[in-house]
Amino acid sequence: MSYNTKKSKHFLYILFLSFILILNSPHVKPIQSTSSQLIIVSNENTQGPWQGSWDYPYFSISDAINNASGTEEIIVLNGTYREHLIIDIPITITGINTPILHGMYNTSIITIFSSNVQINNILLCYSGGNNEDAGITIKDRENITISNCTFHHTRNAIIMENCSNIEIPNNTFSNNGNGVFVKKSKDVLLKLNRFTHNAIGIVLKNSTYVSINFSSFIGNGMSGMFSSSNRVEISYCNVSENSVNKGGFFLDACMNCSIEYCLFYHNGDGISLTSSKNISIHNCEFKYQTHFAISLRSPSELIDISDCIIIDNIRVGIYIEKNNNCSITRCNIYGNYLDDIFGEIFTCNAENNYWGTKIGPFHKKNNIFTFLFFVDSNPWSLEEHKNIGLQNQLLPEGSYIYFEDDWVIIFDDIDSDGDLIPDWWEQKWGYSPYEWDNHKFLDPDGDALSNIQECYTDTYGSNPYVKDIFLEIDWMKSPDMEINKPSISLIQQIIDEFAKHDIMLHVDLGNLGCGTEIPDLCSKSSEYLELHNLYWTCFLNNSIQNPRKGIFHYGIICNYCADLNFPFIGWDAFDSFAISAGWLEDSLKFYDRGNLIAGAIMHHLGHTLGITADDHFGIDNMKTIRLFSNEWLKFLPYYSCMNYFYKYQILTYSDGSKGSNDFNDWDNMEFDFFQNSNFNL
Repeated sequence: MSYNTKKSKHFLYILFLSFILILNSPHVKPIQSTSSQLIIVSNENTQGPWQGSWDYPYFSISDAINNASGTEEIIVLNGTYREHLIIDIPITITGINTPILHGMYNTSIITIFSSNVQINNILLCYSGGNNEDAGITIKDRENITISNCTFHHTRNAIIMENCSNIEIPNNTFSNNGNGVFVKKSKDVLLKLNRFTHNAIGIVLKNSTYVSINFSSFIGNGMSGMFSSSNRVEISYCNVSENSVNKGGFFLDACMNCSIEYCLFYHNGDGISLTSSKNISIHNCEFKYQTHFAISLRSPSELIDISDCIIIDNIRVGIYIEKNNNCSITRCNIYGNYLDDIFGEIFTCNAENNYWGTKIGPFHKKNNIFTFLFFVDSNPWSLEEHKNIGLQNQLLPEGSYIYFEDDWVIIFDDIDSDGDLIPDWWEQKWGYSPYEWDNHKFLDPDGDALSNIQECYTDTYGSNPYVKDIFLEIDWMKSPDMEINKPSISLIQQIIDEFAKHDIMLHVDLGNLGCGTEIPDLCSKSSEYLELHNLYWTCFLNNSIQNPRKGIFHYGIICNYCADLNFPFIGWDAFDSFAISAGWLEDSLKFYDRGNLIAGAIMHHLGHTLGITADDHFGIDNMKTIRLFSNEWLKFLPYYSCMNYFYKYQILTYSDGSKGSNDFNDWDNMEFDFFQNSNFNL
């Protein structure tokens, strides 16, 4: 391209710049630049001279920043820029046609050391994988705007600490460890953003006056995790098809927060509250959650749920643990598979709700199922409430957005045909070392491992013509004489069970290069975020390029962690699970600790293979453990460790041969689910 551009081209560039933000986001007020001068950057100007003009732009963004005084706007033309930026002056950076800022898998891509900074229309990707690495890092600053940007493959897309007056409108966050991480900050506005395939969409810690609105959350492990935060307002958000375990918004030790006019569709939990106070949930709709539409865990108070529609959830409408205090009024609550409300030893005002019939909440067994409860449901509504829920409010449409890795496994051995696979492997498995094959996409056995991944695991015993499943397990050191390392004999039983179905299960307990004992780093009071940090540290070794990602499933055995045992998303896919061995042993004293660990491994490995609660009503059904209950009797033929009744008794999945209410787990496995986890209903 020639840079002897005519003046008419200058006018077109400026005209295009004036309208680009409006075209990209009709809902966001375009940022008004107050700069008196433009500095131009293009990485196509490789020969110079480099003056920052339209005719002679700077080659790198860093050069532009270093030559700016703080009164300019830097215009970055389309291209891929491999650099890290330090912004230490008030400045605006705007991309034309979304230039790419590639972090080269190292540290944070942009670090902001100045207030009054704006960043617009940039794609940021491939940061480092350490805990504080990010697409953009901001500390101790104010008046920062990040708009119309895309972030993918970062440890944290945006991380801020001790900041104020931050605006983050109309961005896309996909395939990140965390989307936006807000610590000790205030006056933060997030609007019109899209969060998809992140471990956690938004993390808030010790922050105040945060507004989240008109945003979509699709395919995340958790849409939001908010701890010790105050005055959080969430409205007009679409929270749909996130993880079928967790998935929605989780509030821990929060106060004075509101969630209004939001849709919660097919998540594990829609909203979960722990030790929180003065939380209002108004005009929201909850449908097809796989576990709980709303759950109140450790005691919370002054919880107000009103004008909501809570119907057709796959397990329970509202789940309330003991010593909670709440009000549930003017809601439509019916059609939830197990119970509309389930709980024990709690106090609740549940007046003026519609329960699906004129005769109220007790028209069917277990419509409200409680122990030692104080629920005042009288009077109830005789008719379904109108003008509640979303009331036809238009919410942002959600869609899965997924970015593929830009790297492949590289082998040092001779590759005569240049198809990324060494000659020795091709000869071993019947391929010609002199004929190019597209091994990145070849998967002859249908186990979701490409030939390149099969070659990488060849020394671990993989076979490209037999289905392979790889599982790495780390275990925490026990504070007592108990051992958390899984029993070798029980692991062998699991391996043998898979072998009966022509599947080779390879379990790494140190024999395949990684599984090992780690320090005791978790407790019951630990946050879910700590598990994600362990996933990155112990499994990925803090590397975004770790080749074991997408090959190995990952399990971590704690003494105590954030929950009893559950699958989770550590980065961007449903490939991991955590087991609280000590907590399990405390709860199920008649079971051997080794059997509890093995049963939980088999159960949650099944979840990472796509066997989830929305596949069959016998999976993760908490009432199947109640002897002689209707659900226990109904699903007794479902002889599978995915059935809670059998979870710690047997190490097998069902083949569906036992008639009514049985389910064939083996035939419904999705081998690629742990790589590309879509939670479509």
